Amino acid sequence: MKIIENRKVLLFGVGFLIIILLLFFGGYIIYQNYESDSIPSDGNNDNGENKKVEANYTEKLLLNITGPVDIVVGLSGELNSAKNLITASWGTMKIDSDNILITLEYGNHYDITLLGAGDGTMNLDIDFDTNEGLNSYSFRNVPITSNSNGIIYANAADCDVEILLNDKSGVKEDEIWLARSGETVYEADVEATNDWLNLDQGYED
Repeated sequence: MKIIENRKVLLFGVGFLIIILLLFFGGYIIYQNYESDSIPSDGNNDNGENKKVEANYTEKLLLNITGPVDIVVGLSGELNSAKNLITASWGTMKIDSDNILITLEYGNHYDITLLGAGDGTMNLDIDFDTNEGLNSYSFRNVPITSNSNGIIYANAADCDVEILLNDKSGVKEDEIWLARSGETVYEADVEATNDWLNLDQGYED
């Protein structure tokens, strides 16, 4: 009888040990799955190795202009004009309905000139799509006449964008329109304009 009882105790002990092992390994598997699911997409993997997140930047300078203007873009003696719709090696320009769409390779110092082609207002949107992210600048209701000349200063993604607007007839003083990243402006910047006028110099055609 003692042998039978000892066997029962032994079997019970083995069974209890098996249950403990199953619970331990089951909990371990659940924990590993939880840890794997908890890793952020730009964090570390199970081996602690960094995962590189690829960012899809176009490295472009994009301009979208509406209004009675012609836009001339120059670089190293090569010109691209909305009137001629010439494709330059560093960018393209096309007309879509009433919009002038310009795509330029980012990183060059472009000469961007606007020429009034009638009376009205101009809207301008500028986007820098670079490894620093997307920086956008917008100008609305910029007054334009057939005597308007202007220079658009937009060459660096981390700088303000300015429009120096000049009236060839001399009837109207120069204006500086200034936008910071993410801004939409509806009027000339008074402080920047006064600073420019106090220099006693202007844009010459």
